[in-house]
Amino acid sequence: MFEYVVGRGEHAGYCVATERFVLALHPGLQSAISAIWPLLESDDTHLEEVFGRLIERGVSQAPDFAIAEILDPAERAISVVVHGRATAQLVDDPGTSVSGQGLSTWRESVWTGVRGFMLGVGDDRSGVERLPITGGIVRADWIRWSADAPVLRDARAVREPEAEPSATRADSPTGHAPPKRPRIRRPAADAPVDEGEPVAFLGDILSRPGIRLGDGSVVHADFPLVVGRSPTVSLTESGAPTVPVVVASPGRTISSSHLRIEAAGRAVLLKDLGARNGSLVQKPRSRPFVLVGGAEALVPAGTTIDLGDGVVLEIVLE
Repeated sequence: MFEYVVGRGEHAGYCVATERFVLALHPGLQSAISAIWPLLESDDTHLEEVFGRLIERGVSQAPDFAIAEILDPAERAISVVVHGRATAQLVDDPGTSVSGQGLSTWRESVWTGVRGFMLGVGDDRSGVERLPITGGIVRADWIRWSADAPVLRDARAVREPEAEPSATRADSPTGHAPPKRPRIRRPAADAPVDEGEPVAFLGDILSRPGIRLGDGSVVHADFPLVVGRSPTVSLTESGAPTVPVVVASPGRTISSSHLRIEAAGRAVLLKDLGARNGSLVQKPRSRPFVLVGGAEALVPAGTTIDLGDGVVLEIVLE
């Protein structure tokens, strides 16, 4: 069940509700709604893909937003990402909240045993009035979700827990290295559904992201990686040391320090380092785009990155 707080005037933001995702968006993200709506309705979309669409011009340039994904209805597990002045908080424990305020990146948290939560991009939660909504897009600054209604299309196959677990949380205090979190696995479309088993369960959270090089070797992103012809070792904005990854570029189309790759949960954050020719990024089931001019992009496993000169990297989870 969803409720939203009616916004005040033309400066209200946008709230979006689907079966698996809930968003609160700054009005400056109006143009992104049509691009992310098909993702929100797909069973195969990961939170990282929605996040990536909202930060296509770079994290620091993106207006405020909050995203929540329903990870596991049986455990009432929720993953939230907030950026800017956006806020996410538990309804029955207002002291449990996360905000992106003061960060140039984002903050991510995973909550289990959630009875309800709110997402918002404004300071005023009183609004004009509070109205119910079953799903869709409304002009509002705050939206509330409660666990009264099923969130999977095949809700009959989801087991309810015997007792209500208390809400727990796991945060990333910096926004640069959010915790590895559970992922819903879904069966193939033609797979039979066992009435006695849930169609969704918590995924393997032990995998860590890395890059597969052209020779098949994998470099794990335990620390931020800087890829290039002759990359220099430095510190990131958060103070983390970088690890150089040297790639050959006979035609010198790849810059000395071309691209930074930093783990972000089960995804990676790409940052162009002023590469002259940029990088061609191809996310799964998405159109390729050029990362250039210092831009950033959050991408999931399976993404390929063409640096030029025949050098293609692949994001993997191992």
